[in-house]
Formats: sequence, structure tokens, C-alpha cells
Amino acid sequence: MIVSISLILFALLLSRVSFQSILPPSGELTFLLGLILIVSFLVGKLSLKIKIPMITGFLLTGIFLGPYLLNIITREGVKNFALINEIALSIIALSAGGELDLRELAKKIGSLSTIIFFQVFMAFIGVGLIFLLLFKYIILPPIVKESAVASLSVAFALLMGTIATAKSPSTTIAIIMETGAEGNLTDTVLAITVLKDVVIIVLFTLSMALASEIALGRGGLDISLFYELFLEIIVAILIGLFIGLLLALYYKFVNRYNLLFLIALSFLISAFYFQFHFHFLLSCMFAGAFATNFFKEIREDFHSSVKEASLPIFIIFFTITGADLNLSIFKKYWIFALLYVFIRALMTFLGTYTGAALKKESREVKHLSWLGFLGQAGLTIGFLTIIERQFPSGGGILKDIALGGIILNQIFGPIGFKWALVKAGEAREKLKVSL
Repeated sequence: MIVSISLILFALLLSRVSFQSILPPSGELTFLLGLILIVSFLVGKLSLKIKIPMITGFLLTGIFLGPYLLNIITREGVKNFALINEIALSIIALSAGGELDLRELAKKIGSLSTIIFFQVFMAFIGVGLIFLLLFKYIILPPIVKESAVASLSVAFALLMGTIATAKSPSTTIAIIMETGAEGNLTDTVLAITVLKDVVIIVLFTLSMALASEIALGRGGLDISLFYELFLEIIVAILIGLFIGLLLALYYKFVNRYNLLFLIALSFLISAFYFQFHFHFLLSCMFAGAFATNFFKEIREDFHSSVKEASLPIFIIFFTITGADLNLSIFKKYWIFALLYVFIRALMTFLGTYTGAALKKESREVKHLSWLGFLGQAGLTIGFLTIIERQFPSGGGILKDIALGGIILNQIFGPIGFKWALVKAGEAREKLKVSL
């Protein structure tokens, strides 16, 4: 029955039926969201039949329905869904923090730090050096002045190396929740994902300052920049502790309509983020970790309500993420995007293996955990937007090349990570449902 209904709704989408004559703009948006939810859900379920993650199905649905293929979800539509996307991302980030066991994390902090260091170092150096040569001799000479090629090449190589170190926490969490994975590999990838976000934000701030000085001569390294960054991180942590306290008190003393409370809380977080622009992902992760580790009695109820909300949240978030991926960039820069993906994957494997081997981690962590760090999305795209704005001459090309790589990483990264969890024997397929 659901298959028949979904096919009818999908046919309506393909025919591009206009609802403007019978619905107000807000009603049209709501109706379109309903259609997309059902179609993406169907594609996600079908994707399980061919042994790929549901979120890959959601991403592909968004890509096909998005502005660069069928144009059913238009560019304006993607913008209109922005608040819904932020709410979904808030819940995903709360869940990421809630999955962490701080006591276990403290025991492994040395091992995790070593793996993060080598991951970041090798990805930064490997991708940076390759693209230094590409920018200097192939990419930049036809489009910028000869006198600017050398300095821009170094600046862009720094930034490209930094972009290569970033990953998508939302993708990692989605695969873990979809498979119901539990075990050493799962815990290691999750902990590194959360901790690495702070490292990457600091690294990006430093790289932007260096790149601006090298290419544009904008004032050198200003120590106040790092003071402001430190202050922003502290504020994000404090906001996270406050949100976590609210979360814990609600689950401890009310513990009713938990799903509604999570959605309302995420809406408030998103509203404050748009107003004050703090690092809301960090805040949400700290909130989830604080609430579930310092009020352990709420842990089971919190995880239960998050799992209840996870499927529609993932459908919305990853479908809109797919629709927002600009496929047109492959027309000109696909070869560089493929090279970026290959070098980044190789360096991620080498960095992860080196760090894990030095700390005598398990065979699964040494050989399989690198597959959990391939996906890239929101944070990385945000960095690229900043780069394009800071470097009007050539910054758009860097953005397009990296975006091409992100599209591939976001499609194939979840497939690789799910395979790793299954291979390690940690996947439980909790969200799997029959047609």
C-alpha cells in the first residue's frame, strides 16, 4: 500500500503540479515537505535492500529532486527548509553528545588524541602538498595574474589541507543510529568525531589568518583572533551546559511528551543561533554529554526519545543536504574533485592507522575506523563559504573543487562506514524495517 501511494506522490512531483492556485505559499511548502518525506522514506527503505545505508538513499533522493537535476526542490525551497534543517541538526548533535561516556572517554584520551593528531597532520600535509602543485601549475595560471599565482597557491593549499581534515558528525551519528552499532570501533569513531570538531575549528581559524596574510597581506597574525576564538568556544560550552541542565531537569522531573520537548528545545537553540551565531553544534554536543553523564538516570529515556525522532529527522536533514549539493561543478573540476577524494581517503587511512598502531589499538580500529571519517557536510560547506567571501579571486574555484569532493564523500562515506561496522560485528540494523 505504501509503495503504491509513494509512487503516485512521486508521479505528482515529477509532473511538477503547481499548488499555488489552491494553497498559500506556506501550505505549498508544507505539502511539498510531506511528499518529499514519503518519497525519501521509500527510497531509503529500498536502499536497505541493496545493502547501502538509508541516509545514502535520502541523499540521492535530495540530489535527484534538487535544483540541479529535476528542480522539484528549488534553490528557494532549500532556503525555505533552512530552519527545519537546523532543528534536525540540533537533535543530531544532542544525540552525538548523549552517546558519549565521559568516564570511558577519559580512559582513552591519550589514544584518541594520538589518532586525531595523525589524522589531521597527514590529511593536512598530503592534500595540501598535492594541491599546492595543482594550484601553482594547472588551476590558477589561466585565471589569475601571474604575479599572484605563487602566493595564492600557498594560501589555497593551506586552506585545502584544512578542509581535508574536516568531517561530518551528522553522518557518523546517522549511521551509528541506523545500524544500532555498539562496540569499541563505534565508540572510538564517535569520540574522535566529537573531539575533532574543536580541533578543526581552531585549525581553520589559524589557516584563514595565515592564508589571508600570505595572499592578501591583511595585517598578519592578530593574537586577538585567537582570544576571540577561545572566548567563542568557552561561550559555546557554557551554553551547552545550560541546555544540558534544562534537558536533564525536564527528563528527571517531567519525563512526558519527550519528543515534543526535544523539537521545541531544538527550535529554541536554532533561533538563538541565528540571532547570536555561537558554535551551536559544540553547544548541543556538550549539552547531550553533560545531561546523560551527570544525570545518568535520564540516559535511557533520552536515547529512547531520540531514536523515536531519528527517522523523520534523518529523512529531512539528508534529503535537503542532498538537494543543496551543487552537481554542476563536476562539469569543469571533476578530475580535481576525484583526486581530492582519493588523497584525502589515503591520508585519513594512514593517519588513523599510525595513531592506532602507536597506541596498540585493536585490529578493527587500526584497519576499519578510518572509514568513519570520510563523510563531509555542514561544517565543511560553511568553511568554504567563508573562503569564497575572503578570496574573491580564485576562492570560488577552491570552493567548487572541494564541494565536488564533498558530494562524493557524502554519498560513499556512509556506505564505507556501514560496511566497517558490519565487518567489525558491531552493527545491529535497529532502524531496518520491512516493506
